[in-house]
Amino acid sequence: MATNMLGVCLFASITLAIKASTWAELLSDVLGYQVTKDELLLAGERVINLERMINTRFGFDRKDDVLPRRFLEEPAPDGRGQGQVVDLNKALDSYYAAMGWDLATGLPTPEKLESLGLGFLMQKAI
Repeated sequence: MATNMLGVCLFASITLAIKASTWAELLSDVLGYQVTKDELLLAGERVINLERMINTRFGFDRKDDVLPRRFLEEPAPDGRGQGQVVDLNKALDSYYAAMGWDLATGLPTPEKLESLGLGFLMQKAI
């Protein structure tokens, strides 16, 4: 999300292995005041949670978090996952837990929103 917020190419960032601390340093130079890596990553986390709540307003939730059928039905032909398909429920549970979201709905918990200064969004939740 940090690369999206900065308007830089995610592919180049991954390919060149540009660290969040480097992006924070560059952003600090542009803005003229210090932005730490943690502040940049926190801003990215806030945006992800805000986007999720916006999607909630349009009726999106866990049922809409899907992958292409191919990933769920066609076993991987090679590599570490050879012969396997994605266990979508397990993957979603793991992601939601890491994000601090409700496992049943896939929505940010009130505690998560509060911790990000987004508690006001709970008043608007469905």
